[in-house]
Amino acid sequence: MTLDPINEAFAARLSEPKEALLSTDADAIDQLGSRVIPFTEAPAWPELDGLDDEPIIESFLVSAEGELTPLSDAPQLAAWQPRAHAMATAVLDACAAQSIQLDFPAYLTCSITPVGQLEGNPHFDDDQFVPGAGLGLVAINGEHIGPRVATGSLALTGPARPGPMPIADATVEDFRNTDVPAASSDEIAILAQFGQLHAGPAARDVQGATHRQLLVLRAGTQIS
Repeated sequence: MTLDPINEAFAARLSEPKEALLSTDADAIDQLGSRVIPFTEAPAWPELDGLDDEPIIESFLVSAEGELTPLSDAPQLAAWQPRAHAMATAVLDACAAQSIQLDFPAYLTCSITPVGQLEGNPHFDDDQFVPGAGLGLVAINGEHIGPRVATGSLALTGPARPGPMPIADATVEDFRNTDVPAASSDEIAILAQFGQLHAGPAARDVQGATHRQLLVLRAGTQIS
């Protein structure tokens, strides 16, 4: 593994409200980083037909039992279903083992993107500060290479109020060149949905491939 496995301490942080990520002086937001779930025995990435120069993005609903319901009749969903189901099962089992309570249904998005369109832009899955709301959870499994996830803390440009977090664009962009290890393709990266800066690969990071596939599961988390 390139990163630490999910553990009790990380699980406890994921079960906190959004305001728990703010520093004592509320002038910075903690970056929890990510932990990983091994995914070495997962079904292979599918060979998809009819690809062109545009990304394909489709989704499943995920039940508390790990059952997947496709949200469209796109033929790619049938091809993605075995790996997506295995990922949902692995994430739900890991969360149950660490007493992370999720909200259902969850959403599992499957996509494939031409490598030339991969930009590796740093971003937040959720930058909306809502006091009292749970952090939410994101699980990511990427073909070829997984995400890089920030650690430490990010300075705020002003007080945190309901709405977008006051983080300077330059602070976000600085992460692009930060030396942080990426999860591997046989790991599922687990990170907080709110306030957690991360980035996928740029085209230069995926050598010798024409496309990159990606699975992303998102679920609300209950506060303990």
